[in-house]
Order: sequence, then C-alpha cells, then structure tokens
Amino acid sequence: MKIYVHMAYLVIFCVVCCSETIEIFTLLGAGRASWCKNVTELTEYSDIFSSPLHAEFYPTDTTCVWKITAPPSHFIKLSFTKFHLENCKNCDCDYVTVYDVTQHNDNVTLGKFCGKNKPRSLYSSGKQLIVVFKSDHGDSGSGFLAAYTSVQKGHVCQEEPNVLTKGGVIVSPDYSSTYPSNTKCTWLIKAEPGSRIKLNFISFRVENCSAAPGRCQCDFVEVRDGNSSSSNLIGRFCGSNTPPKLYSSGGYLLVMFKSDGQINKRGFVAEFSTEKQGKNSCPADWRYPFQCPQDYWSRVKNITQVCCYDNQANCCKPGGSHCADSGASQRSYCPRPRDNAKLTRCCMEKEKPSCCLGGASVLQINRFELVSAVFISLILILVIR
Repeated sequence: MKIYVHMAYLVIFCVVCCSETIEIFTLLGAGRASWCKNVTELTEYSDIFSSPLHAEFYPTDTTCVWKITAPPSHFIKLSFTKFHLENCKNCDCDYVTVYDVTQHNDNVTLGKFCGKNKPRSLYSSGKQLIVVFKSDHGDSGSGFLAAYTSVQKGHVCQEEPNVLTKGGVIVSPDYSSTYPSNTKCTWLIKAEPGSRIKLNFISFRVENCSAAPGRCQCDFVEVRDGNSSSSNLIGRFCGSNTPPKLYSSGGYLLVMFKSDGQINKRGFVAEFSTEKQGKNSCPADWRYPFQCPQDYWSRVKNITQVCCYDNQANCCKPGGSHCADSGASQRSYCPRPRDNAKLTRCCMEKEKPSCCLGGASVLQINRFELVSAVFISLILILVIR
C-alpha cells in the first residue's frame, strides 16, 4: 500500500482490506484539530507567524487566532510579506481579519483580506492586535506570512492625527524599504504651555514629480504651525534635499505625509523636541511665513529686510540660500527693533533679496544702523576673546 498526503487533500491508494486506512483518517482528524491553538499569544518585541503549512496549501475548515501584545508604551506594526488566499466576494470563503484592541478592550476591525494582494501595513492604537485566519471547505492557497514589530508612537501611520508629546522621532511607513502608495499619515506634536516645538529632518527621500521648486504635487511632507489642516503653512517638502530645521510659534505643530499611486522612495526620519520660549522668542506676528508687499521695492530702496530665522525662511541675497550670520554663533529667535544686531540674521546686501514665502508681515531695519551695530559687536567679540 502507498499513501500520499498533499496539502489539504488526502489521496489513498490501498487494497480493499486496508485496516491502516482507519488509523490514517484518525490521525488526520487529530492533526486538523491541532493545526492551531485556540489562541496563540505573541509577546516578543518582534516576530513572524504564518498560516498552517505555509508555502504549500493551508488546511480547509480551519480557524487560527494570534494575539499580539507589545511592551508598555509601544504599539504594533503588522506587515504581510506573502499573501495568497482563496478569493471570494466580500472575502466570505477564506480570509484574514485583523482587529485593533482599544484601551477600552473593544475589538475594532482594521481590515478583512483575501485573494493575492498583500494587505497594507497595519498599526495598533494601543498595545494589542488580534489576527484571525479562517478557511472553509473549498479551495486553498499557499496562505500568508506575516511579521510584526513593536514601535514607538512616532512610527505609527494613521490618517487621524497621531498625538505626540515631549520629544521623539517621526518615521514614514516602511522606512527600511520604500513607503507604500496612496498613504496619508498625520502627526500632531503638542508642547506644554509656554513651550514651542523644534522639528529636525535627519533623512529625507520623497518623490518629486514637478520641475518647479516647492510644488510637490505627488508625494510630500507638509508642516503647519498649529493643530489643524487650516493652520499657517510652514512648508511643503519633497525630493532629496533635507528640509531646514522648523519651529512652531506656539504649542502645536502638525506634520502630514502623503503619497500617491506612482513612484515611491525611502521616506523620511525627523526628530522633534520642545523648548521653553525665551524672552527673545519670535513674536507670533513676526514669525515665518512672511511676504513682501507687491510694491515693496518701489517704495523702499535702502532698507534691508530682516525676517524671522526660526524656520530658515529668510531674505536672501540674489541666488543665495540663506541670510548672512551677523556675529552670534547660536540663535533660535528673530530680531526685534531694540535687539542687539549681533543677535540677528539678515541680508547684508543692498541688492533686491528673495522674499520670504507666505503671509502676514515684514520687519524692516535701517541698513546703516544694522551694519554699524554689527561692526561694533564684532569688535567687542574680538576684544573679549
């Protein structure tokens, strides 16, 4: 007698009186009942798991449940590296369902999946996810292979604002490879009262499909000075040039990443921190963005424009990228009329500079007074040294 067992199908060739057949079916029944535990607990920092007999054909009439738990103060990112299940309307035959366990212990469905298309990466809102695999009595596929990892909150991508506080890191989804298509992630950074937020991009690779600088119509990172999508726009960034350090004027900074369905790049990593606003912090109505009046240069000929340098959106000499440093080695605020000139960054040329982008007002200071103050400040610095 020869016995062949292949996937979920059992083909038996034997003589008529084959007592071993009963034993084979008994073992098969026991095996099918034990393909999966009632619930498989996954508590490692990261791990992989798969449907039964992955890469062959998963068994029919099977239900498997995995409960993933992240360490305290962490969240779960779930990715499917391989996926092939029977495809039925509404995924009513074989399917994988992923549930988010909320802080109130409610199970919220993140998605129900079948067919051959790999699901997008999924994130928990708390520290637990539940994954359920179910097959019926019909056709089978090779199943799925999934990986999960515990991540900090800044790694979580969700369309609704993901609120972050104090300091940390924001990372685009799937940064180790390329970010997914048609994705929108929103992070809302919140500082304590009397503090502001600093955002520093460490790495930046985002598709740029426009020849015009700053258009960023396909994939982009958008930063707003506030807590809503209607707050003042600090900047929209794409391409491979790392954005400058950015600052909020108050206690909120909104960061939004969006990708379309075309070319994908590696993405970005950005650090954020909060700091107390000092007495020399830029006043809200002097903060970037600024815009020169249309007739500015017809009315003012010998005035050097000085802009808030916090967000490096400053007045530049023609063809330049940023303003001259007027003596101080560190500064994180913009000038005020009575500030010592050495504590400012400004344009030192009479030629028409590039104007700041955006909005509200312009601070002007007499060129002669400014240059004189800078010269005196530099002399004092040399003497002190």
